[in-house]
Amino acid sequence: MRRVHAYTGSASSPGSTSPTPSSASSFCQGQATLAIRKRRTSSSPKAEAMKKTKSNSSAKPVSKAATQGKQRQTMQLVFQQQKAAINARMAALDPTDTLALEQINADCAILRTMAMNIRSQDATQLAH
Repeated sequence: MRRVHAYTGSASSPGSTSPTPSSASSFCQGQATLAIRKRRTSSSPKAEAMKKTKSNSSAKPVSKAATQGKQRQTMQLVFQQQKAAINARMAALDPTDTLALEQINADCAILRTMAMNIRSQDATQLAH
């Protein structure tokens, strides 16, 4: 086995597959240059000259209560739709189908979570 470090012998024999010192060092230098990343520079002058401008639109600020009210209505609508879908599935349910029972149970858990979120939002609105 040949030593790799501090190899000072003559050119490697024709049967040898180990790289010569000069080719090994050039390989390492090539790997080092691949690891170095260049910093991006903005080449367009517009990028430096852009500044924030005030908008001239006269949009009314939406009140927080109006947004919450709309969100509450949407949540209640989704709740009612989910409840109707679960009731329809319960009506056509086969009592021996355990997979369907588990799915309905999971949907009921989601429905309870939605109801809790609606109540929490109502309590938040009443507190303010």
